[in-house]
Amino acid sequence: MLLRRYFALALAIVTLSGIAGILSETPAAADSDTFSSSTIGQSGSTPSFNQTAAWSLSWSYSNCVGGSGNFSADINGSSDGDPGPNELGSGGSGTDVYYDAGTFNISVISECDWSITVAPYFAAPSTSPTFSNTQTGQTGQTPQFQAASGWSMSWSYSNCIDGSGNFSVNIVQPAGDDTFDVGPNELGSGGSGTDTYTDSGVFSLQVLSECDWTININSAIAAPAPSPAPTPSPTPTPAAPTAVGIASTPDGGGYWIAYSNGAVSPHGNAGNYGGVQNLTLNAPINHIVSTPDGGGYWLVAADGGTFSEGDAQFYGSTGSMHLNAPVVDMAPTPDGGGYWLVASDGGIFSYGDAVFHGSTGGMPLNQPVVGMAPDKSTGGYWLVARDGGIFAFDAPFYGSTGSIHLNKPVNGMAATFSGLGYWFVASDGGIFNYGDAGFYGSTGSLVLNKPIVGMAPDNATGGYWLLGSDGGIFSYDAPFLGAG
Repeated sequence: MLLRRYFALALAIVTLSGIAGILSETPAAADSDTFSSSTIGQSGSTPSFNQTAAWSLSWSYSNCVGGSGNFSADINGSSDGDPGPNELGSGGSGTDVYYDAGTFNISVISECDWSITVAPYFAAPSTSPTFSNTQTGQTGQTPQFQAASGWSMSWSYSNCIDGSGNFSVNIVQPAGDDTFDVGPNELGSGGSGTDTYTDSGVFSLQVLSECDWTININSAIAAPAPSPAPTPSPTPTPAAPTAVGIASTPDGGGYWIAYSNGAVSPHGNAGNYGGVQNLTLNAPINHIVSTPDGGGYWLVAADGGTFSEGDAQFYGSTGSMHLNAPVVDMAPTPDGGGYWLVASDGGIFSYGDAVFHGSTGGMPLNQPVVGMAPDKSTGGYWLVARDGGIFAFDAPFYGSTGSIHLNKPVNGMAATFSGLGYWFVASDGGIFNYGDAGFYGSTGSLVLNKPIVGMAPDNATGGYWLLGSDGGIFSYDAPFLGAG
């Protein structure tokens, strides 16, 4: 059953990429309409319909093949990346709300009977609402809410597909809001937490999940009352930074390990060019990339802030911009004269001599983008999503895991030295190789202390290193040169 769901997700990505066609019909005369499997089939595309302002999508599914199945609906024509329902079970229902206008149609991939009703939406924003998967489905968009300056989001998730799954929340902020609000992005069997924000206005939430979840909004956090000076207490020890990325030297004789606080640890013949651990960062570092000559490296943060060390040149960043989604990776051009940044929605930001070849920034994705790699043979690049789906822009397609059920999600990729292949790495260290990328081993069958967060190729041997979030190094057909 899970294999069918991942196949449906992969097919949706292919459809969104323009490889498969989408039906285009005369827009419906009214803003309210109902579509169902009885007229379209369990899988198919609806006629087009118009919406002039906020609108809702109410859905239900039942009578699945084999008693349980997948039901997913992709919204075509959205300028805001509207996430449609993506459910797996014996049946369910919910309502999602969207705030863009235009002409839309819906591509449905389903193993169940279903019904969808679209209609204008008029409700005013709530002030302290509670949202859950029973209202919108595991994946979908909530109604808007009004938040005062100083608001919080308390969240929890559980009952994940296959016992473990992803739960991520994208905060849709008011126009002109330049605060970088980051929602939870979790992977596991369950969890909870509270995030606090300082901006105000009307917001909504886009949830991508494989689990049941609940979100409570507290839109007015009272300032604490004045109190007597507290009794001095020992300063708490800050949490240790985690390893977030690895980059190898061009000759394969060394590598650097980067940490969330901006520190960098060199190993082998990798030069010591310093880090940014002494700076106050607006967002944590999440990636490191070597220059082509190995004489320096770039560090990139989740807000797209870019830091150049050694002979790496600074060409620009998104650090001062309001982003729709956090930056998750970067890639240099072959000559080191520029670089690309990629956000989790697949948005691409080009700097220096980096040429923009396309992005998924305007597409509603079934799974977020988690990494990218440059194709040195064409000057293009690849983007990889959490399910291993590949988006190739002026770069050849060698294969993907988009139709495979994965034990753990993909969280990064690396290209071979020739540019004629690539590897994906999953959080359990599972390796997937395509093109001229060789398979030399993985940690997919091992019990790890911490998840794998990155990989780097050894250009001298064709092998690779894997990095755990605790700084542990796993070497495959590559020399072990030290851990973090």
